[in-house]
Amino acid sequence: EGSGSTSVDRLDPLKVAQINGASWTTGITGSALDFDGVDDYVTLPAANVSSKHLTVTMWLKREGNASFFPGLLMARGPGVESGLNLGTHGELRYTWADSLGSRTFDSGLEAPVGQWVLAAMVVEPDRTTLYMGNANGLLEATHLEAHAAENFFSEFHLGHDPDYPNDRYYQGAIDEVRVFHEALSRSQVARIAQLGGRAEAPLPADGTAGSDTLSQVSWVADPNALSHNVYLGTDYWTVALADTSDAEYLGNTASDNFALPPLQSDTRYYWRVDSL
Repeated sequence: EGSGSTSVDRLDPLKVAQINGASWTTGITGSALDFDGVDDYVTLPAANVSSKHLTVTMWLKREGNASFFPGLLMARGPGVESGLNLGTHGELRYTWADSLGSRTFDSGLEAPVGQWVLAAMVVEPDRTTLYMGNANGLLEATHLEAHAAENFFSEFHLGHDPDYPNDRYYQGAIDEVRVFHEALSRSQVARIAQLGGRAEAPLPADGTAGSDTLSQVSWVADPNALSHNVYLGTDYWTVALADTSDAEYLGNTASDNFALPPLQSDTRYYWRVDSL
């Protein structure tokens, strides 16, 4: 947004982050939030998911270590003790279910001071991979450890670890925070590092009723996409596996919306958009 004391989730406008002290600044794209390392933080609504597959990505511009083990995005509460943080030298670290193995894993991926870098955490049932990089490439470090499902029904703290009210505050800027309820591949993380990614915020969203009255679909486009292929059909897997030679393929567009053909009432539809 670039101003005000709240920030709205672009995938779900009903989810609003509350900004506590952090100030708006220039981001990697548009505006970012700047944290003073003393008492600034942002509360984000709970993800409301139980999972052992999770991806967190964000852009960082570190301005030093004003605090001991500053939190980047941490969830603390009933059934969850997990998140992403930095170590004493600015190295990327993580916690999952508050396990000793996760808390003591040193990735060796040190965030530079005064430079934007992408930081990412990809959690799978048997490992966690941490990434750091930019459009020029990604570095990674993998920690092999069994991960049980965590219950993300408590709010997140951005720029702070809420278990430590007087400490563990991050100093620097944060931009483009994303949480995926799945484990992204290395190539998908690399696409985000190139300031791209998948099409997001689909309209209509999953479960929308009254689709027979819709005249178009729309989405938030990958900034690096040149165009998009759009698919529509009445069977989930047929749409998911379709290519441009199939009947479900509607066409290609360079915009972030596509006009729909007439739809039938009392019919369940599935649609898909691919960034190219």
